[in-house]
Amino acid sequence: MAVCTRHSLLAVGSAVENAVHFWDYELAKVLGGTKLGPDEEPSSLAFVQGHPLVVIGTNLSKLYFIRLERMEARLLTQLLAVLDLRS
Repeated sequence: MAVCTRHSLLAVGSAVENAVHFWDYELAKVLGGTKLGPDEEPSSLAFVQGHPLVVIGTNLSKLYFIRLERMEARLLTQLLAVLDLRS
């Protein structure tokens, strides 16, 4: 779980769904999410302060860099890069 006070966002990882969900914690509403690979579980989450970015670490030693764009009552996500730390 990670918190971004600048954008009122809460990122919550789900190992069952292999996904990360983004909540607006002021409205208590899910705004969107991003799905990971079939065997990947989110193991760490971090917002990059001052930028609309979140970094997701997985159990398979991968880092996902996701750009976030707030659109009213939803959140658009764009995958910028995936780094495989095993190679």
